[in-house]
Amino acid sequence: MKDIKQINFFRIINYLQITAIFIFSISCNTQLDKSGVVSAASPEAVEAGIKILDAGGNAVDAAVGIAFALAVTEPALSGLGGQIQILVRIPDSEPFLINGTSYAPSVLPKTISKKDLVKHKVSTIPSMLKVLYYSWSIYGSGNIEWNELLAPAIEYARNGFQLGEFRQRVLQYKKDELIKDSITKKIFLHNDGTVAGKNYIWKQLILAKTLDRIAKTGTDDFYSGKIARQIADDMVKNDGWITLEDLKGLQDPKIQKPIKGSYRDYEIFTMPPPGGGWVIIQALNILEQFDKQKLRINSEERLKLISHALQLAHLSRKNYPIKKLNDFDEEIGEKISKEEAKNVFEKLTNGETTHFSLVDKDGMLVSATSSINNYFGSKTASLELGFLYNDYMNEYKINEPGHPFNLSPGAMPYSSMTPTILVKDGKPVMALGSPGSERIISAIVQVISLWIDAGLSIEDAVAYPRIHVTHDSVIYLESNDYSSEEISSIKNAGFRFDSVPSEIIINKLNPYFGGVHAVAYENNQWKGAADPRRDGVVGYGFNK
Repeated sequence: MKDIKQINFFRIINYLQITAIFIFSISCNTQLDKSGVVSAASPEAVEAGIKILDAGGNAVDAAVGIAFALAVTEPALSGLGGQIQILVRIPDSEPFLINGTSYAPSVLPKTISKKDLVKHKVSTIPSMLKVLYYSWSIYGSGNIEWNELLAPAIEYARNGFQLGEFRQRVLQYKKDELIKDSITKKIFLHNDGTVAGKNYIWKQLILAKTLDRIAKTGTDDFYSGKIARQIADDMVKNDGWITLEDLKGLQDPKIQKPIKGSYRDYEIFTMPPPGGGWVIIQALNILEQFDKQKLRINSEERLKLISHALQLAHLSRKNYPIKKLNDFDEEIGEKISKEEAKNVFEKLTNGETTHFSLVDKDGMLVSATSSINNYFGSKTASLELGFLYNDYMNEYKINEPGHPFNLSPGAMPYSSMTPTILVKDGKPVMALGSPGSERIISAIVQVISLWIDAGLSIEDAVAYPRIHVTHDSVIYLESNDYSSEEISSIKNAGFRFDSVPSEIIINKLNPYFGGVHAVAYENNQWKGAADPRRDGVVGYGFNK
């Protein structure tokens, strides 16, 4: 664990900075709201966040507690074996990113093929725990102790929680893959290989012990102590590539400026590379060339325009990826410029995750995306520890030395994780994000446009049926409620329709199209929206 004196020093400095900002903002910012608002993908995670806010924690404290609670209550999508990206806005200052990307192991075989990337070999070095501890120690309120942040997650793991419809359907969807591994079968399925019902009280006693140890020891145990040795031993026994040296050598996350763009009268702050924030801004820049009226929900042009914007942005990302992942300012500047959007449009005409958003009573805003990549990540775990390893090694290019995402020792994986914050007239108005691989980008662009252009409430914008468009002009529709004229227009524009996976349908909507969890400032107060495609809810609380 870090030296407590060092942590307290940083806390004092950080507390003085935040206090000064807050005192100033009280006199000039009427947007401050007494209530804290949390939107997350499980009711248990929302409850954890509200408890922390009500106990005097700030939005970062609550975010850490929420992330741990999601690791227990939505383990198919995030966990201790994954990574997290946290976008933070302190009142009256520009947002900053706590970049929690993971990295490939430091020693890899000279030759690797895609078929090698299975089970323990498919995991990057887990970074989530390091990021959460750093975030709390530097940006937390100082009112909440580390073990208090983990207490809700430990309780859910030890005493159980009701599985719920979406999480039960995901287990059913991936049952055949989970049953192939003796450990994931033991952790996630009944002894006979069947899936529990949605009302089942699901306990994870092994994970509870791991979390309890982390609550008492901090991160050192995970990265250099007993847990680290257990992870390293598990990797050796199963031919994995992560070593004890990899865990010990993982550095604290980088604090970065997010990419900054604009859409109409709003500033957009979003995820830099390796995330997909610039793709969102480019898609919005394309939409900005059209009058708002053409993007209203009753406009027959909306479907066509959204489809073009998304297809062009995804195509741009595929054909012209950011080449320098650590020195990208010049490249990004060109890609998110209004001129580039016009050029891209003129040329045409002539992956799973979890997300949560919250705001505290002082106006501190957090948008965070956490992931182990695909559903259930690597589909394997240590029976001694109870959490899944991620499968981010699948996101690298293999044997393409010139590509920015070529697999090499210590490389960052390709990612579409894109926590996003909107600001208008210097005041925050929205935090949002989504799971869903490249559908993250499609979902966020549509929710922003529906809220700004169509004038929908944040709740209606999140619930509205979505589309997804690929770089090669394939379009997927969540709803069939489009006129024949709209469909013909899309076909004439060169798009091809295809069907989407439909194994999981929640509230007549498809989780394939993402799971946006957002907070937005509407009618002089903060409102939350939980995506009806998942088990998430919204919670409101008051800091004491």
